[in-house]
Amino acid sequence: MTTSNYDYLMSVYNDIKQTFTLDELDEDFYNKVIFVYLNHSSGLGGPGCLIMITSDNKEYFIGFDAINRKDNKYDDSGIDEYNLSEYIPLLKGKVIKEKHYRIKYDIEDNGWINKNRVLIRKDYYEKIKDIYEEKEKYKYFHPLDIGNILVDKNNKPQRIYYLAYKKYIEDEIEEEKKHINDLLTLDDIEWKEYYRGNYKYSDDAYEDGYYCLLFKYKNDKWGEYFTGHRWIIKYQFKDASIEFKLDRKTGKALRISQPEFYNLFYKYYENVDGILHYPDPSKEKKDNEGYITFDGSDMNDEGRFIASYKSSDEAKEGMLRWNNCIGYGSVLKSNRCFDYPSEEYRLRNKKGD
Repeated sequence: MTTSNYDYLMSVYNDIKQTFTLDELDEDFYNKVIFVYLNHSSGLGGPGCLIMITSDNKEYFIGFDAINRKDNKYDDSGIDEYNLSEYIPLLKGKVIKEKHYRIKYDIEDNGWINKNRVLIRKDYYEKIKDIYEEKEKYKYFHPLDIGNILVDKNNKPQRIYYLAYKKYIEDEIEEEKKHINDLLTLDDIEWKEYYRGNYKYSDDAYEDGYYCLLFKYKNDKWGEYFTGHRWIIKYQFKDASIEFKLDRKTGKALRISQPEFYNLFYKYYENVDGILHYPDPSKEKKDNEGYITFDGSDMNDEGRFIASYKSSDEAKEGMLRWNNCIGYGSVLKSNRCFDYPSEEYRLRNKKGD
């Protein structure tokens, strides 16, 4: 099993054929630079980067997630996203006020042009000016669409990575491997028969699908609590009426209609009180004492519809993918809770402490 994040990290790692350090960026290097793209980090956009493209069609990449660290784990040069001008001469400048405040870089007075915070050497900009102005009509074109054609329109620049970024990616891969080993598998999931209202009215009653409960125990700055998900795979039949036939040997009605679709539903629970499973659906309601959250009425609320599948196996695999991609909310082997582990917590929670 892999994850999309692992696949991404491996694709980056496999792309790292060459690396560089700050000591290698000498005067000869800066004389070759023709394009500078500074993309600052943001909450929604994630970590930023600095990209410099040279006249020999090479792209030098510094990822800020490797250098914006107080512990200098991957690099002890002292560089970070907010002091780049101390280490990259091309980024020296001062703040000026035009229509808005911006940094005017010193190189803008020495043969460079600033196009929407992308620095391009003028002699190269003139070669692609028409292309740039055409792309500029579209608000969201990426600056590298221009950088990639400055030297050779048919071949993208060869990317060379900052050495600290390679170390960072290697660490991230190892952490993601640990996460993958912690993900639930099909063997970890117990599916139980699903009945509307969690009520099996007779021994001959047929299930309406399957469900499973996945919960985890948490103890963090918000306190001690239990959170998790319920997944239901509900049958959908082609016709409104379901066909049965009588088994003459047993006298039991056999359902011969097969589900056309297996519909997956999801419901999220937070700060759960009571027992972490449903009562036996064949027992009478009076036997359900202590089931504060998971009683029969809760089963009537199927939750949020996720997807339809052609088979039960596909639906179960789909549920596993959804659980594993929820992110911080996913239930893992290491945090999974099968039953209510703290009676003291439940009593304390009832008192409102």
